[in-house]
Amino acid sequence: MTDLTLHSGESPFDSIREVRADGTEFWDARKLQPVMGYSRWEDFQTAIERAKLAAENSGLSVEENFRRVAKVSGKRGPTQANYELSRYAAYLTALNGDPSKPESAAAQSYFVIRAREAEVHSRDIDEAASVKPLSGLEYALALVDAERRAEAGAKFQRAIEGGDGIGLRVFHKKYFSSITEKAFFAHLYGKNYLIDQRGKGSMRDSGPRAGTFRDGSQHSHPSFKGKPWLYLHTPETFNGYRKEQTRVRPGRYELDFRDHLAAEGLAANENTTGLFGIDGTITRELSA
Repeated sequence: MTDLTLHSGESPFDSIREVRADGTEFWDARKLQPVMGYSRWEDFQTAIERAKLAAENSGLSVEENFRRVAKVSGKRGPTQANYELSRYAAYLTALNGDPSKPESAAAQSYFVIRAREAEVHSRDIDEAASVKPLSGLEYALALVDAERRAEAGAKFQRAIEGGDGIGLRVFHKKYFSSITEKAFFAHLYGKNYLIDQRGKGSMRDSGPRAGTFRDGSQHSHPSFKGKPWLYLHTPETFNGYRKEQTRVRPGRYELDFRDHLAAEGLAANENTTGLFGIDGTITRELSA
């Protein structure tokens, strides 16, 4: 994956961020295009159009978030279609980009992480006013406990960093084995993390199941809601056909998705360091 510097130095997505005179920020779509790994505007525009549809379905103003502007090609060239993308529009465009492109995957990571940081920062500000000051002893004990948990969490994080992520069946056994696999997937479909196209494909015309319908071509693919944590993985080609599998994004997204599902009521395994301590105590607050 393209190197994404978030805390030291500047990421390529920060470097092309622009600010208007009124203080509002935006990303120039033509500048974002190559950073996301697209050589042709037509291909990148497909991702933008999907993002616009997602914004419209979410009740957001497409005109305000995807400001259509004209950009001159060269010194005297013809004008080119272009957009000034709000942060949320750029976020949606990244989520609807091609995850097989390392640069596009880096963009998805950048905007997901930035959105999460903004959410946590806002929550911390709201909670700061109601925080009760700790005594010296309470602070010392809390610091020791935090360091212990941080060390355990870092070991667990390193164990899942890298690679291509894990499949949903492995994820279920790893974090939610106390419930059945059927109940686990029913939750993912019911909460719209996965596209449900059961029985919406073509009809079988032979074999013992003749007359029944196949699943649709996008069945079990990540939905728009699930894309922050899930992606389509294509390990290799079998007999000329791509074998796609929905996987959980590696690293912090795996832990975030586990916590998110647990916050919705799924019974998580209590021996997974990070959300639960080894002794079964909750180690950090769940956020819905």
